[in-house]
Amino acid sequence: MGNIEKSLDWFEDRIGKVSYSMARRNGPRSYDCSSALYTALRAGGFPLRITWNGNTENLFKEAGYLLEEISYFERKRGDIFIAGVEGNSAGSFGHTGMVWSRHQIIHCNATDNGIRITPIFARTGQPCRWFRIKHCYIDHPTSTPIVNHVGQLAQVKKDAKRYQTGEKIAPFVKGKSYMVIQQRHDQKSNQQAYLLSGIYSWVLEKDIRW
Repeated sequence: MGNIEKSLDWFEDRIGKVSYSMARRNGPRSYDCSSALYTALRAGGFPLRITWNGNTENLFKEAGYLLEEISYFERKRGDIFIAGVEGNSAGSFGHTGMVWSRHQIIHCNATDNGIRITPIFARTGQPCRWFRIKHCYIDHPTSTPIVNHVGQLAQVKKDAKRYQTGEKIAPFVKGKSYMVIQQRHDQKSNQQAYLLSGIYSWVLEKDIRW
């Protein structure tokens, strides 16, 4: 049984550290969209039908085996998107990556020349289909009860420095309150992280005041 968070961690650990290349796609310094996804899935321990880094056509063939097709409205963290017409999506005719949040994806792409977290809108490619990985789990802490803060207002502390993704928090964000729209456990810091409306970014609990 694979672990979605380990696959997402693989992506996140390489933000700003690798480049995009279709010619040199097998790492460790460069990948294309599908080779990055295949490598991330292997890092998560998922059983793939092929042993090499396939393309979007190979990913489409995982439907019914590793992947289960879902609708756009069902998407959630850890799901996969595959863009392009099945049967004609190889190379620059297709694109793929993982869902980072309801409004964001993480993917290796030519526009950013590497792995980035971006909005879903206008970045997946079209036509786009959505898939859920079968037989997987997400790590979560068991020693301390988790309080669900979804729907509550959270104030970003004035001394907060970085989002959960590592990007700097802009000064205009600090000291203001935002509605929590999603909540999850961050393995690296062993803290809860909160997706805040308005800025659509993840903030760690140490940088939140309730």
